[in-house]
Amino acid sequence: MNKLPRPTQPEELLDLKAATRRDLSLARANAFALITRVDAPVLSKYGSPSELGHFMPIDVLVDLIRDTGSHDVLSTIAGLVGMKLVPMDGGEGDELTYDDATRMIKESGEAGPAVLAAADPAKRDCLDTIGTARREVREGIAAKQDVYRKLALRERRLRRAS
Repeated sequence: MNKLPRPTQPEELLDLKAATRRDLSLARANAFALITRVDAPVLSKYGSPSELGHFMPIDVLVDLIRDTGSHDVLSTIAGLVGMKLVPMDGGEGDELTYDDATRMIKESGEAGPAVLAAADPAKRDCLDTIGTARREVREGIAAKQDVYRKLALRERRLRRAS
């Protein structure tokens, strides 16, 4: 069967590869490989311009975004299809506040003891303890991602202004 030409151009694929390399460098591929289903050698293919047939699976991309807080690959994808990636809050509340910092510290602080409880051999098999730890870690990550997004937005604005 003859295939039709792809609508995605090689330059666009290279843009995706560059965004992937930037996000993987933030995560450090060897460290990131420990928290996702793909090993480091395969991760390197996702960012390699010589591997135009290999791109990051969606679930691994979600892991990467959650690990780094960077939406570079996702923003690149959105741009390629004529869309713009915006935060769920509609872009309001983009300025970093003391409340954001306090929330991040609070949520991160709650995650530590919950994880320690889940690591306790006496509670290791308790579903409630594991569920609480996962919830606290998720809330801590969400607070950090929000702060990271606001810092990145401020940085972009400052770079554009200079």
